[in-house]
Amino acid sequence: MSSSKGWVARLSLVLALVMAPCFQASGASSTEDFKKIDLYSQVIASVNLGNNRQAKRLLSDMRPDLLERMPPEYRKRLSFLKLWYFPTARFSGPSVRNVNQVAGNLGDVLFWRFLNSGKVQDARFPGLREKLSRMFPNSPLYHGPGKLSVHSASALWQESLRAIDQGDMERATRLWKRLVEKHPLAPESGLAVNRLGPRIMDGGILVPRWRLLVSMGMGKVAAREARSYLAHAQLFPYRDLAILVLSQAQGREGKGSEARKLISQDLAQKGIHLDSLLLGERCRLFSHFHKKIDCVAQFLIRYPNSLAGRHLAIEVLRQDLLTDEGTPNPLWKPPAFLLFSPTGQDSLWLYGLDAYFRGNRIEAQKDWARLANYYHRSGDTSGYRAGRVYYFLGRLFALSGDGETARIWYRRVISEFPDSPYALWAGLSCGGSCPSLQVRLHYPKAIPYLWPQSVRSRILSLVQMGLWGPAWVLSSLRDDPSRIGNRLVRYGGMDLMVPPKKRYQIIRRVAGMKSTGLLLSGSEEISPDILQGIRESGVDRDWALSIARQESRFEGSALSIDGALGIMQLMPRTAISTARNSPDMNYRPVSRNLGRIRLPDVNSYLGGRYLGRLLAHFPKNPERAVASYNAGLHSVVRWDRLSREDWDFFVEGIPFQETRRYDREVLWNYLFIHSQGWKKSEQEP
Repeated sequence: MSSSKGWVARLSLVLALVMAPCFQASGASSTEDFKKIDLYSQVIASVNLGNNRQAKRLLSDMRPDLLERMPPEYRKRLSFLKLWYFPTARFSGPSVRNVNQVAGNLGDVLFWRFLNSGKVQDARFPGLREKLSRMFPNSPLYHGPGKLSVHSASALWQESLRAIDQGDMERATRLWKRLVEKHPLAPESGLAVNRLGPRIMDGGILVPRWRLLVSMGMGKVAAREARSYLAHAQLFPYRDLAILVLSQAQGREGKGSEARKLISQDLAQKGIHLDSLLLGERCRLFSHFHKKIDCVAQFLIRYPNSLAGRHLAIEVLRQDLLTDEGTPNPLWKPPAFLLFSPTGQDSLWLYGLDAYFRGNRIEAQKDWARLANYYHRSGDTSGYRAGRVYYFLGRLFALSGDGETARIWYRRVISEFPDSPYALWAGLSCGGSCPSLQVRLHYPKAIPYLWPQSVRSRILSLVQMGLWGPAWVLSSLRDDPSRIGNRLVRYGGMDLMVPPKKRYQIIRRVAGMKSTGLLLSGSEEISPDILQGIRESGVDRDWALSIARQESRFEGSALSIDGALGIMQLMPRTAISTARNSPDMNYRPVSRNLGRIRLPDVNSYLGGRYLGRLLAHFPKNPERAVASYNAGLHSVVRWDRLSREDWDFFVEGIPFQETRRYDREVLWNYLFIHSQGWKKSEQEP
């Protein structure tokens, strides 16, 4: 069961349990085994969430005897993490053998960590690097493109030092500027910035470096350099861009009020400013909804024709759909000439939806008719936006009693957008008065396995320990060795903040979902174990299969960025809770044997039980149960305003983009499986 809000990436215990041995806990050993599970879970979660302080505390407090009693795979991972967080500067024979024994096929990564930990003396660095390059002749960390190039960060830094020795400061300055520009994340880049000082450094070179640092979780470094720059430089536009970078870094640290104050102080100074960028960022920094609304209104008054203002309007409209207060501000409607942009179209669509939720159907119909006219005149019917507008115009006419006009719109959706979810919805609303819809299964673009198994194994091991930074570096070295070799690897420590989308890409590349034993249209196979588990759970079979297809394409080895596992993508806490409350005694031991969650029959049973609870909670609204499976029941019950709307309006009002897409696709899967997709290759058990 995948989480969706804001793509917040969390890796729980089950991600680290993949391909690991199971705990067989029973009797007196149960308490001790659960202590091991809990400790292991805390360490992995801390590493994954970037809480290095807690991870180091847990690892340092771990008793050696407890570590020795861990299952071998867990002991190996925890030993690796101990060395990762407490690097050594010793490179003697016994130390090297011990590290290689713990690290296995990740020895080069761990030694790279030691080498760049700051504990190695500068005089020893070149000799140790040469020694490690001989130890790991095939490692991309020591033998990638650009490592020994005259244009590498190290070469440029050494050349600048030689220029200083020769008294040529002008040449040294040029080399330092080139170093910061070409290698913004290299350690030498930071040294060059310090040498140059804020008076000499060019903001056009510094700002891209700061943005990269902030995007990789190094906001404190960027903020420190930006403050130094702001204390001296007054050049436009780099002063404002430095303010923007600094406020974004503060916002990520939860210092929104300080960031807003900084922007306000900058705008109060005389001179020209990047007003729209600064004011837009200031609005985003408000956590209080009403204050954000006021800020966005002021922004739109000042910049009515700005696409940045439409992005802000979409943010507040999505939040406004969940409230009962007032009416939508007319300022949130885009001017006609901005409809060329998907952002302008989405803001007008949401304005109409917000008006409908507040009982103003006339306003909704007027706004959506504007969009429909635009699509007709421009011929812009690509994507799903036109199908969405045509369908909901039909719904408005149907609600007002004009069934004939509604059917005209429904037929148009079915004929022009047959593969969109709105064609399915139109067919359901139109009944027998519309042409039949040929429902075909939707497939995502396949991600080929371009990496050898040895590479995927290394990266997956790092992911299972929560070390996303080095996992991303190794995966990037496979895809773009020259650029990453010159920039990222030169950074050294690899303590990078990897965003959720990049984590998902890594997961798909190293443990992607293969196309998969019941047959769906001759292309996807559902094993008898899956059917058995669903049948024993008592849940509606077609709804469970629709969820399973969307979650994993019936692939038992699937794992998500959030740590969800198996056919039904269960989070470990959900699986354990469901197993403990199972009426079938055969499944209760799963709560003491987490490895069994991966088994197709167990996973489909537990997922079916959990889905059954959600369907029972929303007995006449399966679309809400589906949304709860993806976003969590706690989220859906908070959408009280949406719960009063019909099922299709509910789906469109969901504030999370991933959950909206998920709900649409599961409904599509359900129609296919329920009506025509059930083709048996053998008798169901």
